[in-house]
Amino acid sequence: KGEIPAIKNMVPFEPFDFYLKRKLYVHNMGHATCAYLGDLLGLEYIYQAIDVADIRILVQNAMLESAWVLHKHYGADLAALQLHITDLLYRFTNKALQDTCQRVGGDPARKLSPADRLIGSSLLAMEEGIPPAYIAVGAAAGLHRYLKENGGVQSMDNGKQTLAEVSGLDAQHPLSSLILHYYSMILDGCSTEVGVESSVIDATGEHVGVVSVPDERLDWLADFHKPKKFTPAVIEFVDIAGLV
Repeated sequence: KGEIPAIKNMVPFEPFDFYLKRKLYVHNMGHATCAYLGDLLGLEYIYQAIDVADIRILVQNAMLESAWVLHKHYGADLAALQLHITDLLYRFTNKALQDTCQRVGGDPARKLSPADRLIGSSLLAMEEGIPPAYIAVGAAAGLHRYLKENGGVQSMDNGKQTLAEVSGLDAQHPLSSLILHYYSMILDGCSTEVGVESSVIDATGEHVGVVSVPDERLDWLADFHKPKKFTPAVIEFVDIAGLV
C-alpha cells in the first residue's frame, strides 16, 4: 500500500506470484530436466549435460514453453523471459559451480509432485492451451530417476502406478499419457525429440521435431492487417538414427 519507494534496481511488479513461478517453472524446472537427462547418459555434472546438444535443445525448449505460459498467464514480457533463459543456460555451463546431476535432481518425488516444477508447470501450460511437450520429457526422465533410486522395476506398469502416486494425476489424464509416452521411449532407448504439435518416432529412420517460434511482432502485424493466413518461423530438428 502507499507509494512505491525509490530503491535502486528495484523493479515493481504485481502479482509477486509471477516471480515465484518464474523461479520454479523456468529455472528450477530447466535445472531438474537437465539433471535427469544427464542421468540417462550417465553424466556426473550439469555442465557436462548441458554441453550435449540434444539435451540443450530439450532443456531450452522446455524453459521456453514455461516462458510462453507465464507470458500468457501473467502478461509478463516475453522478450525479458527469453533473455532470462539465455542467462540461465549460460549459468548451467559454469564448471566452477560443480553442480552434479545427482544433487540437482535429488528428491524426484517432490519435483514430480502436483504443484512443483515439472507437473505444476505442465498443468498450467495445458490450462493456457500450450502443449507441455518438452517439459513432459523432463518429467519422464524424472520418473525414470525416481524408480532407479527406489529400486523399482523400470516397466510401463510400474511407471504408470508410480507416476499416479507421486504426481496425483489420474491415469487417463492427458498429461499422464504424454509423460508415459516419453517414459516408454526412454525404456526402448528411442530418441525423445518432440514437436509442439506432433512428433515422428521411427527407430530406423529420421526423428524430426518442428517447433513454431513465438513472435509477438508477427502476432501484432497479423492482428493489424488481418491477412487470410500468416506463417510463423519454425525450427526443425532432425536426428538420423545411427549417425554419430
